[in-house]
Amino acid sequence: AAAAPGAPASVGSSYFGSTTAVEPQNQEQKVGDVLTTVFEGLEREAGIQLRVLFITDRHPVDSDTAAQYIAEHCQEDCRFSVIGIGWGASPQFVEGSAKAGKGS
Repeated sequence: AAAAPGAPASVGSSYFGSTTAVEPQNQEQKVGDVLTTVFEGLEREAGIQLRVLFITDRHPVDSDTAAQYIAEHCQEDCRFSVIGIGWGASPQFVEGSAKAGKGS
């Protein structure tokens, strides 16, 4: 079934578990708000690695704070990868966040 307009899309798999896309609700929403949902709002069983693929097309105003937040919340059972699309994507945010999250 299709997700309702504005609702996050989700895909389930018996091997990979559940994956949920979290989208900002407006242009002013900071990336930290989305990260809080990812790290504190998603339930997972102990010992299951969290793998996050963050896709962005802009430079978040709170990119330094976001990288620090990722480093603090993405520990040994977590990988945080970032893809920047287009000219608006911030190399500082993409590279800093991926490094902080031990991803690519």
